[in-house]
Amino acid sequence: MKKSKLTFLILLLIIVFGCKNDNKKNELSNQINKNSASKEFLNNQPNDTLVLLDNNIVVFFEPNTKEIKELKKKHGDDDFYIIADDVAGYIANITEQLDLKKIKYITTDKMVVTFKKSGLSINKNKLESKWSILYFNKNGKIKIVAPINFNESDLNINNNIKYDKWYGKYDYTVNYGKIDDLSGAVVGYNISITKDSITFSGSGYQTDFYYLCNTEINKDTLTLKYNKTIEGNPFKGDLKLPLLKMYSKNGDFFIKSELVYSNENGKQINNNYVKALKR
Repeated sequence: MKKSKLTFLILLLIIVFGCKNDNKKNELSNQINKNSASKEFLNNQPNDTLVLLDNNIVVFFEPNTKEIKELKKKHGDDDFYIIADDVAGYIANITEQLDLKKIKYITTDKMVVTFKKSGLSINKNKLESKWSILYFNKNGKIKIVAPINFNESDLNINNNIKYDKWYGKYDYTVNYGKIDDLSGAVVGYNISITKDSITFSGSGYQTDFYYLCNTEINKDTLTLKYNKTIEGNPFKGDLKLPLLKMYSKNGDFFIKSELVYSNENGKQINNNYVKALKR
């Protein structure tokens, strides 16, 4: 009898402490979720689930370790790596465009993606390809495409940034006068801003560069940052600093850059605001 009572007491203690531990785990889990609520995405959900707080984000699905083994078995190692290289090329081009347009994206190998705002969940097992791109289109509907078929113009993305007034081409020319009896020293600078790309170039006296740029907007000031060299001399400046700044005032546009010089009383002065002509 005593043995039965002792056994019962031990079981009771195990149950009580087990419940307390479960409650602590639940409290910890809830606290983690609360702390993560302001983040762009929550990946501390079930192991195979990625929860996104924002619909305005592009999701790149990629195969996990298990799926890679299955794909290699299905296609063979050589064909698998050919496919993977092709996909990597498409995705590199896509992310470059997304970076230029300040569009958020994330890559995941998780099985399920859930959009917290809309409550919509997508299971990778139901997709035709393990490499797929998921996003909301302009009609607010979820769209899933292969990387080769992706079109960023179909995105329903609100960046709260208005580029419309900046679209166009801007020119600034500086003439340093004659450097000898036969020739003069002239440099032309050009900034081109379209919805597809933003470039900054200079050509002429001791100047030859053509750069692809990223942009940031703060009120009436547009900041260009170096992305890559298209042609001409390579960029040797500080990548953390602005490549060029432009602001608008009363319909006019002014630029300044370490690379843009003006002729002031015969002296070459850089990094001062000068008026650019928009065309």
